Amino acid sequence: MVSLKNIPPKNTRGTVVIYSLMLGNDLEDEMFAKVEKLLRSHGKLDINYLMPIPHPEIFHTVYHIEGTSEFQTIDMNLQHNSRIFMMDEGVDDYLMIFDRAKVVKSLKPKPKDVDWAETMDRVQQYYALQHPNIMKNINRGRLLEAKIYYDYLVQYLVKTIRLRHTPDKVDYGFKHSYRELRKEDLDFIQGVAFVNGKEDMLDGLNRMKQFIESYKEEMKILKL
Repeated sequence: MVSLKNIPPKNTRGTVVIYSLMLGNDLEDEMFAKVEKLLRSHGKLDINYLMPIPHPEIFHTVYHIEGTSEFQTIDMNLQHNSRIFMMDEGVDDYLMIFDRAKVVKSLKPKPKDVDWAETMDRVQQYYALQHPNIMKNINRGRLLEAKIYYDYLVQYLVKTIRLRHTPDKVDYGFKHSYRELRKEDLDFIQGVAFVNGKEDMLDGLNRMKQFIESYKEEMKILKL
């Protein structure tokens, strides 16, 4: 069983602690109750938040003990042992505490076969699709709505960059981008993602268009 006894002293900077546990079906309420009882023996819980997860066999609650660093949260993840539990090597960093029933399995990432000509064609089409949505809302003075479509475009380009450099984390978006993406890609993303008003968005659209064209040419040169 996972031990939560060595909780750092109050008012110290901590880190997020994540525990993932497989358990028998319909035992999640009992397990959460035991964990909460143990945590309350160390202080009042000022955060006890059940995260929304669209899966009937996965449960995730985040806890925080009052008076400890705001960075020191405890994540408790429970999954029914009837569910196949796969961890991606190089994607899911984890430390196995125990697995007596051998239910946790590691999955080695498989190389992705990407047709880059088709992929970049779709990127260009997506830009052409979102450009009028952004421009019409800018011209109408509806900058909040323009920003929605603008962000869709930024996120699509981030996904494209990840498809090339971190294909097993293609849906991670900005998460871990500072340690996983190339500096030039990160500089580009930051340059277009942080916008404040009409002029920034117009400039960002220009930069994204140029980026797509140069990226497409790069793929041709590299014969990817």
